Amino acid sequence: MRERKSETRIDFAHSFVIKSHNETFPAGSYVLESYDELIDGISFIAYRTLQTFMRISTAKNGVVTQRILEVDRAEIDAALLADTKAKNTK
Repeated sequence: MRERKSETRIDFAHSFVIKSHNETFPAGSYVLESYDELIDGISFIAYRTLQTFMRISTAKNGVVTQRILEVDRAEIDAALLADTKAKNTK
């Protein structure tokens, strides 16, 4: 099996919740890392996502810390959609 890694920057205008981690995150930019595997046995090239991680950087008192959380891409997509709807209602 062949795997690939991709990175995508996502932006939130409002704070958002990731229920699977029971945590609220502030508005800002985040990086998603996705690891996908090639689906064999079909007549075209396609990948399935194995894991998605979100990098969270926090600065406090001049010290930057970074965490990496495994997230459900569907949950991130739903949060992005809610953020877009909230932006469009103003």
